[in-house]
Amino acid sequence: MRIPRNILQKIIPLQNLSVKHPINIVVGLFEEYSKKSIPSISCFRHHNPLISTRRNFDELLINPDHPSRSESDTYYFDDNYLLRTHLTPNELEFLELGLNSFIVSGPAFRRDEIDSTHYPIFHQVEGVHLVESDQSVQCGVGHLKGFLEGALRYILGENTCFRWNPDSFPFTSPSFELEAHFDGKWIEVAGCGILKKEITGRFREGTYWAFGAGVERLAMLLFGIPDIRLLWSQDERFLEQFENYKRGMPLKYQPISQQPSSHRDISFWIEENFADNFFFEAVRNSDNGIVESVKLLDSYKDPKSGRQSKTFRIVFRSHLRPLCKTEVDEVFERVRNSCGSAFKAQLR
Repeated sequence: MRIPRNILQKIIPLQNLSVKHPINIVVGLFEEYSKKSIPSISCFRHHNPLISTRRNFDELLINPDHPSRSESDTYYFDDNYLLRTHLTPNELEFLELGLNSFIVSGPAFRRDEIDSTHYPIFHQVEGVHLVESDQSVQCGVGHLKGFLEGALRYILGENTCFRWNPDSFPFTSPSFELEAHFDGKWIEVAGCGILKKEITGRFREGTYWAFGAGVERLAMLLFGIPDIRLLWSQDERFLEQFENYKRGMPLKYQPISQQPSSHRDISFWIEENFADNFFFEAVRNSDNGIVESVKLLDSYKDPKSGRQSKTFRIVFRSHLRPLCKTEVDEVFERVRNSCGSAFKAQLR
């Protein structure tokens, strides 16, 4: 088994989020709008993340050399099974059952950078809908865009502005990215497109649109939550802020504690096959929830030996309480001690 213990320990609690947790609020709103917009649609919450490598990649036309297949990006159980990196493979399960219109939500897993908007476990809402078989791809695209804009305005607010960009996914053509305008910035909120015939050809004839949206990102936009780690908090002072939420209510997260950050820098020589995600994973395995971000400060290659070193800055902060120097030092020391065993680094 190659999945870190800290990731395995988080799988079961995902099923126990309260109804009024921001993640469940967003999923519930998506389901609510979907049923109003397409009365025949079915909604599922799919908590089991273990899936075959073949279904996660091969059956979705993802090339053998695609970066997402790397161990630096994906949590493999063994060579044949992994923690799903998206929920698109689960769409195939429901299509095989004969369903033509459905929403599925649940957790997905990817090794990723460490900052306020990324976490190795995240929730997705994905949907598939069969447009009548005598309608063209162009009609399918129009229906898809109308549905997604409607759903996201239902969640984020009726005055939300969107823009569409062309995109590319192995399993859809044409493909699109949808961005929403928030606080003066355009932020990606969904990817979508028309499922390729190579995928849908064995199912009912017609044009199938599909989309995927990140739930944490939508929850952070909706409630003004500044750090994705807060969505993992069990602190009642955080959770109780959402207990009385109703759609359309102008509710924004109220900071519990405004604490300063502290940081520690670490430098080490790396092996040729090193990936930054290996270090991020070592930090996560050493962390107890107080690492806010990890940033690359410097990359250096010795002109004589050809060896390469990297320097990272680890930023520590809690949004819920002050940190003491001792606990920061303890986490940092665990990170230092793990570098050699985790990815054969030599500290400088």
